[in-house]
Amino acid sequence: MASGGLEPTFYELHGEGGTQVSYATIDLQGGAHLLYAGPHGEHAYPGEEIDARYTELGREVTVTLQADEDKDTVNLTLLIPPVRVGEEGAAPLETVAVVTTMLSPLTGRPIGQDYRYEVVTLTGQALCAVT
Repeated sequence: MASGGLEPTFYELHGEGGTQVSYATIDLQGGAHLLYAGPHGEHAYPGEEIDARYTELGREVTVTLQADEDKDTVNLTLLIPPVRVGEEGAAPLETVAVVTTMLSPLTGRPIGQDYRYEVVTLTGQALCAVT
């Protein structure tokens, strides 16, 4: 986080195809939580099912939307840039999520790439619980 502002604890985003993503770095139970609704259904993820790490792109938050050994695996990676939230407790946010489809050996081609990527543009806000 950059100096001069509060660190957001909640991100509320919406975008293309009716995609909605809500991500809390800490919820009422003290853990992270992510909600997804969009073309891949509706899913809720507790902290232990969320892979969150800091990289050169910012915070990368990844969850699995679909995993079945007989089908393709689909992951969602939300990119969260550093955000400064002022005393009002909110700041606008524009970012993307990358939907990665990893082709199953049963559905993949014998040659060619094994992963497909779809970029979803998201807008919304970063919020901070001010106490």
